[in-house]
Amino acid sequence: MGAGSTLQTTTGTLANDDQIAVGAGGNLIAATTLTNESNGTITFANGGTLSAGGAGQGTITNEGQIVVNAGTVTATGNDNFVASGMGTGLQILGGHLDLGTGTVTDTGTGTLTAVTLTADASGGAMLTTGGVTFDEAEIELNANASGDATVTGPVTVGGTGFFDLNSAGGSTATITGDVIQQAGSTATSTLAGTLGGILDINGGTVTVDGTGGGGTSVVTGALTVDGGTLNVNANTDAAAGTTVGATGTVSNTATFATNVTNAGGFTNDGTVSGGVGNSGTLDNNGTVTGNVTNTGTLTDSGSIGGSLTQTAGSTTVDGNATVTGLFDMNGGTLAIDPGFTFAVGSADIEDAGGVTLGAGSTLQTTSGALDNDDQVAIGNGGTLLSFAALSNETNGVMDFLGATGALTAGAGSDITNTGRFNINSAVGQTVTLTTSGAGTFTNTGLIDMVDGETADRLVINGDAVLNGIIGMDVNVSGALVGTSPADTADQVNVTGTASGAPTLAFSNVNGVFSNVAVPIDLITAANTGGVSATQTGLPTNGAFIYNLQNTGTAVQLTATPNLAFGGVASGVAATQSLISTVVNRPSSALVTPLVAPGDDPCAIGSWSRITGGKASAGLSTSAASLPGSLSNQIDLRYRGIQVGLDRSCSGGYYNGWDLAYGAMLGTNGGDTSLPVNFGGTVTTLSTEFDQTFGGFYLSAAKGQWFGDLSIRADKTTYSIQESNSFANGGLGINTQDFDSRGKTVSGSLSYSHTLNEQLGLRLVPTAGFSFSHIESDSIAIENDPSTAADNATLQIGDIDQRIGYLGATLARTQVAESGTAATTYFVTGTYFNDFGDDLESTFTVDSNGSSQVLTSETLGGFGELSFGFNYTAILDAGSAVPARQVDASLRADTRFSDNLDSWGLTAQVRLQF
Repeated sequence: MGAGSTLQTTTGTLANDDQIAVGAGGNLIAATTLTNESNGTITFANGGTLSAGGAGQGTITNEGQIVVNAGTVTATGNDNFVASGMGTGLQILGGHLDLGTGTVTDTGTGTLTAVTLTADASGGAMLTTGGVTFDEAEIELNANASGDATVTGPVTVGGTGFFDLNSAGGSTATITGDVIQQAGSTATSTLAGTLGGILDINGGTVTVDGTGGGGTSVVTGALTVDGGTLNVNANTDAAAGTTVGATGTVSNTATFATNVTNAGGFTNDGTVSGGVGNSGTLDNNGTVTGNVTNTGTLTDSGSIGGSLTQTAGSTTVDGNATVTGLFDMNGGTLAIDPGFTFAVGSADIEDAGGVTLGAGSTLQTTSGALDNDDQVAIGNGGTLLSFAALSNETNGVMDFLGATGALTAGAGSDITNTGRFNINSAVGQTVTLTTSGAGTFTNTGLIDMVDGETADRLVINGDAVLNGIIGMDVNVSGALVGTSPADTADQVNVTGTASGAPTLAFSNVNGVFSNVAVPIDLITAANTGGVSATQTGLPTNGAFIYNLQNTGTAVQLTATPNLAFGGVASGVAATQSLISTVVNRPSSALVTPLVAPGDDPCAIGSWSRITGGKASAGLSTSAASLPGSLSNQIDLRYRGIQVGLDRSCSGGYYNGWDLAYGAMLGTNGGDTSLPVNFGGTVTTLSTEFDQTFGGFYLSAAKGQWFGDLSIRADKTTYSIQESNSFANGGLGINTQDFDSRGKTVSGSLSYSHTLNEQLGLRLVPTAGFSFSHIESDSIAIENDPSTAADNATLQIGDIDQRIGYLGATLARTQVAESGTAATTYFVTGTYFNDFGDDLESTFTVDSNGSSQVLTSETLGGFGELSFGFNYTAILDAGSAVPARQVDASLRADTRFSDNLDSWGLTAQVRLQF
C-alpha cells in the first residue's frame, strides 16, 4: 500500500494471512473486525491508522505480527486489541502507537510478545494509552543507544501478562503513568527504567534487574506490594515510599532508596536508604540507613543506621548486627543467637516480653548506657557490655543460665541493681561484674544464688556497695551434700572495697543444722570493714546459733552451740554454788559449848536444821567464735534438812581446848528455771534437783578464838525438761536425768571481841573458805528430732569452786532472870567470793566429733546480810526433855550482787546429852 493509501471494508471484516506493507500515512480499516491471522504481517512504514468498526465497536485481533516502524499509528474503534496467535505480536520499532483506552489481550498458546517497543535508528519508540490493560499479554520496552522507549499513560497488567522495561545505551525505558499489576496475576515482570506514577503490585512478580539511563531505576509514585513479589536486584529509587501488604513480599539485594512500611515479608540483603516500619516479617541481612520500628517479626544480622524501636513482636539477631542509635524495647522479645553480638548505641529495655542471649552472645552499647527493666535470660558465656552505665532497674530480672556470664560497664561508670539477679540455674555458676576507674557496683535489689548447691560465685571486679538481699546456699550439715562440701557457701568475691548493709538470706542445702568447724567465707574483698551484714534463713533456736563475723577481708558464717546450753551448765554451777554458800553454809555444823559443864564437860550432841529460800542469778556464757556473751537468768528455789551427831567437850577439856567432832547427813531439793528467748519465742528449761550428802566435822575453841573444819561428799540428781519442742522453738533437749558428784572441804576461824560486857555486846569477825570439786554427767542434745545428724552432747566441765569469805557479827546476849537461859540477837555482814575459774563446757556433735567450748561465769563476789537470834537454855534433870542443854536459832539471810539476788530462812535446834 502506497503512502497515504487506504484498504477498507465497507460492511464486513478485514482478514490478512499474508504480508501487508502500509506506506507512510496509510490506513487499514475494517467495518466490523480486523484480523491479522497467524501468517499475517502488517508493517506500518511511518504512521497511519489501524481501525475496526466505529467508535465502541469492533475488535482488532492479531494472530501474527503488526510492526510500527515510525510515525504514529492510531488504533481506533472499540480499541480492543486481541493478540491470539503464535506470532511475535505488536512491535513498535521507532514509531508511535496510540491504543487509547482499549485492552491488549493475549489469547494464544505460544510465547507471544503482545506489544514491543524498541528504539531503532529512526528514534525512540512510543506507545500512548488512556489506560490500556495488558490481559494475558506483554508490554516490552527496549531503550537503547538509538533512543528511549516510552509508554505514555497508565498500564494495567493482568492474567499472565507482564511488563518488561529494559534500558541500555544511556537511554531509558519509561512508563509515565501508573502501573498496576492486578491480583491473580502470574506475571513475571521486570524493571530497568522509570515508572512515572505509582507501581501497585497485587500479584505475580516484579523484578528490578537493571537501571535506567540515570544509573537507577525509579518509581516516582508510591510503590505498593499488596500481593505478589517485588525483587529489587538493581539500584532503585522509590522516594514516595514503599508499602508491603500482608500478602506482599519484597526482596532487596541492591540499594533501595525508600522508606518502607512492611506488613508482609521484606528481606534486605542490600541497602535500604531510608527507614523501615515493620509489622510483618523483616529479615535484615544488609543495611538500613534510617530508623526501624518493629511490631512484627524482625530477624537481623545487618546494620541499622538510626534507632530500633520495638513495642511488640520479636527481634532475633542471627548474626553480628549493629544499631547506631537507641535500641528502645517497650514490648515483644529479643533473642540473640549463640555466638553473635548485637551492638547498639544505647539500650532501654522495659515492659517487654523478655530478652534472651544465647551461649557466648553479647548485647553491647557503643555510645550510651544500657538500662533494663525487663527479664533478660543470659546463656552460658553471655555478656552485657555497656559503653557507659549499666542498670538493672526495679522490674528488671537478669537470669544467668550457664556456667558463666558477665556484665561490664564503661570506664568510670557504674553497674546498679535495683531489680533481681538470678544466679541459680546451674551448679557452680560464676557471674562476673566489671567496673573500672571510679565505677562501682551497687546493689539495692535481690541477688539470688539459691539452687541447692554451694558452688555459685558472684565476682565483682572493682568496688561494691552491697545492700538489699543476697540469697545464698550454705551447707551447715557437717557432711558432704551432693557436690557441696561441709562448711561451704555461695560467695560474693570483690576485688576492691566492699561496703553496705546486706541481708544474707541463707538456704541450708539439706535442712540439717550442725556445727561449723571452719568459718565459711560469704563476702570476700580487699577490705570488708564497711560491710555490716545481717542474716536470715538459719534457725535461731536449736543446738546451734549461727553468726556473722567480719575479719576485715571477709564476712564469714560461724556457728556456736546455743549459749543457752551454757545456761544449763551455769545452772548446775549456780546450784552447787548456792548449796555451798547458801544452803550448806560454810561452818554448817551447829556446835555450841555447854554453858554449865559441871563435873562432866563432855556431851553427846545432836542437831538438825531446815532451810528454804529463793535465788535469782544472772550468769553470762560466751564462746570463742562469738563476740559478746549471752546472759542466762536462772531462778532457783531450794529446801533442805540436815542432821548431825557429835561428841563435844567444853571447859578446856583438851589441854585448854574445847573440841567437838561428829558426822552429818542431809538432803537438799529444789528446782531451777532458765527461760530462753529466740526472737520472741520463749522456751524454758526446768530442772529439778535432789541432793544427798554426808560428811564429818571438827570444831575447836580456845579463849576468844573458835573455828571449825568439815569435809563433805554429795551426789545431786538433776531432772531436766524443756517447755517447747524443737518444732515450736525449743533447744532440742529431751527430758532426761543426769548426776553430779562433789567433794567439799570447808573451814572458818572467828574471834569474839567483847565490846560492852555489861550490855553483853560482842563483835565477832570471821574468815572462812570452802573448796569444792564437782564432776557432772553429760547431757544429750537431740536437736531436730527428724534427723540424727545434728545430735550432740553437752559435757559440763569439772567445777572447782574456791570460795573465800570475810564477815563480822554484832551480837548482844541477854540472860534471863532465872540465870538458866539466854537470848542472843545478832546481825551479820559477810562478803563471799568464788576465786575459781570460769566453768567450761564442751559441746560436741555426735556425727563428726566437732566440738566447741562454752565458758560460763561463776557467781563471783556477793554480799550477805543476816539477822536473827539464838536461844540457849540449861535443862534440869527433871525436865520433859532428857537433855542437859538446848540451843535453837532462827536466821534470815539476804544476798545481793550484780549477778545474784537471794533470800532464805534457816531454823535449827541442838540438844546435848
